[in-house]
Amino acid sequence: NILVTGGTGFIGTALVQCLLARGDTVTVYTRSAAHRAEGGLRYVTNLDAIPADTAFDAFINLGPIVDLRGDPDLSIEA
Repeated sequence: NILVTGGTGFIGTALVQCLLARGDTVTVYTRSAAHRAEGGLRYVTNLDAIPADTAFDAFINLGPIVDLRGDPDLSIEA
């Protein structure tokens, strides 16, 4: 049971297909609800949609890196 962020991008889509091909159950956390779940694959747009008792064997983060330098509450030196 694997949670993937960035699973709808170029690399993420290929990774998710490989994981499914080897028999893994995959949950993709994504911004868009336009994706269709099938087989061992499901998409969520809100982490609250995942039951609290769900256990993941791995978490793969392929999501974008966010630049927080403009946020006064999160001061990051360049």
